[in-house]
Amino acid sequence: MQDDRIDYKDHIASDLAANSGKGKRHKQSLPGKIITGEIFVENKVRSHYPFALYCCALVVAYIAYVFHYQHLQRTEIGVKIELQEERSRAVVFSSMRMNASRHSNIINEVERRGLPLMESSTPPKIVDVVPHPATTVTTPKSQSNE
Repeated sequence: MQDDRIDYKDHIASDLAANSGKGKRHKQSLPGKIITGEIFVENKVRSHYPFALYCCALVVAYIAYVFHYQHLQRTEIGVKIELQEERSRAVVFSSMRMNASRHSNIINEVERRGLPLMESSTPPKIVDVVPHPATTVTTPKSQSNE
């Protein structure tokens, strides 16, 4: 019984032998070589592989740079929004503190809490204290001025 299977290795080898040199060579156009990938086999193109690899590395680095910049930009916008919220919160607390420290509000708060405090009717006096360091020597002229 004969085996009806096709031996693909023999088939490919016979096709290569038929197309190698004795018959007409079929030249493909540049777009055809690019589409089929035959352009990458040529020696002219092989010599430019390092440059193509360098260009690919630059493209990948540029894409990474853009993503990193966008991340920084989103972070900056988030920080600006948070800073604006904190500033508005600080303004609110400042106005509440200013309102609570008004004289009339202090008096109302003392009365509300029932504290036995009275407002002084005499204005406060400023007491000047001249510091006398222990190391200075007083002269008779300075003692007579006191």
